[in-house]
Amino acid sequence: MFINQEEEEEEEVLRSSGVSGWASERKLSRFITYWTLYILKQ
Repeated sequence: MFINQEEEEEEEVLRSSGVSGWASERKLSRFITYWTLYILKQ
């Protein structure tokens, strides 16, 4: 996907902060947002 690089960098920071649960929740909502935008562009 086109947001992989960003995601990985963010993940590193979040993991070192010890908030992986919150990170995955946030990632899920971001994924849904990107996916919705992707569908709407079709």
